[in-house]
Amino acid sequence: MAQKQIATFLGSNKGLSIVGNHCYAFSGKVTPSGGTSADTIALQFQTGKYYSKVKLNWTCQSTSATVDQWFDVILNGETVFFARAEDDETATGQSPLKLIIPPLTECIIKVGDNAQNIFTVVLAGRVYDA
Repeated sequence: MAQKQIATFLGSNKGLSIVGNHCYAFSGKVTPSGGTSADTIALQFQTGKYYSKVKLNWTCQSTSATVDQWFDVILNGETVFFARAEDDETATGQSPLKLIIPPLTECIIKVGDNAQNIFTVVLAGRVYDA
């Protein structure tokens, strides 16, 4: 009988964890620098010789009518998704974002807002042989 892989949650980190055919990443609380773009890394990892089919969910603590929020997905240095929520809109209106991450790809998820409100980012999905 095949040995089961045991996953132990050791806390938030910026990397991707893989257990069996599943992958996940939890940013934990991320406080942006307060600029005018997605300027703070929430998740960052390099995929292996597999591709991933994932859902990205994010949230921001802001309830202010004067705060802008940004969310970027960057694959191998190229921005493939950019979201901006203005005023009292919620950036999570586009969440979850369904995404395929190709093999051997550097993935960076950035967040930002102009008031240093806390974000969290959760990525979960499956991995497949390339």
